[in-house]
Amino acid sequence: MRTCFIHLGLHKTATKSVQIALSEHARELARDGYHYPRTGRPRQAPAGHHNLAWEISQDRRFRRKYGNALDLCNEITRTDRHVIISTEDFECSLHHREKFRKFVASIQNLGVVTCAIVFLRNQIEYAESLYLTLVMLGYSLPFAEFCEEILQTGKVHWRESIFAFRYDVFLEQLAQVPGLATTVRSYDAPAGETPVGDFLSVIGLASSRLLSTAQQRHNTRLPLSTTLRRYLVNRGRNEAGNHTGRGLLRRFRIFQGGSAAVPDFVDRLRGAQLLMPVSCQMRFAEAFREPNRLICREFGLAPFTRLEPERFVSFAGPSLSDVFATEDKFLWRQS
Repeated sequence: MRTCFIHLGLHKTATKSVQIALSEHARELARDGYHYPRTGRPRQAPAGHHNLAWEISQDRRFRRKYGNALDLCNEITRTDRHVIISTEDFECSLHHREKFRKFVASIQNLGVVTCAIVFLRNQIEYAESLYLTLVMLGYSLPFAEFCEEILQTGKVHWRESIFAFRYDVFLEQLAQVPGLATTVRSYDAPAGETPVGDFLSVIGLASSRLLSTAQQRHNTRLPLSTTLRRYLVNRGRNEAGNHTGRGLLRRFRIFQGGSAAVPDFVDRLRGAQLLMPVSCQMRFAEAFREPNRLICREFGLAPFTRLEPERFVSFAGPSLSDVFATEDKFLWRQS
């Protein structure tokens, strides 16, 4: 019997690398007995089946011309191969429970077995990476408020999207989808050296033909100056958009109590990769360590060691909460 593998992400777990590897090697996949559908892949992100998730979530980005669930089922009926569909935005679609169940049922009604594949990432690094991505898409809340929503609710809402941080709750919702088997993997400690290689092994592929593309990182962080400029524009500081990245950093200072927090602040910012404050890392560990431990035991995953006290990352200089803050926390001054 054929299987449809439904790759749900999560976000920031190399999903784009998986999608590019599958998209660019469609012929090799076909020879191995797998089909990577064309339906649901929008022009702005053509490697993944995001339009299918956007239909379920009623996302403003959904466009009928890129194909919907009915078109997908029609495409599945035209092949006798196993099927792979992949989009991290299924993470958000799962919160629309009935619509997601109907989507899965429409595939099962074709006589196809369904299997969900989920990669989990430690919540500290997930929050750091997701926040910077959302800023570039228009998110305007300070990093501290972003983290507070996660800690209070176990998830983040933005526009039509809901991003899960309580993985036990997320997996319980997934388990309630009738007939959907679930495979859970770790982004932090993937089998097969990389998350992409791990994904291929889950679906029964160990082909080195796909791994040359799979090794690439497709979502590296943008320069801090670019993200900072976008953040300030999001918050209504339109003059920020007129500065070059270097000029923006020269004009940016953080002050606490009237004195500079870090004397060489600009030098530290240029080329830096900012992190969550240690105090916030401690709160994340307290909130998520025990649920994560139970998940790792149930699914045979390596522990999420990044949430252990000895793995907290301390640093000299500004944190994400310092830089992506409210206007009352920083002052703009001409250099």
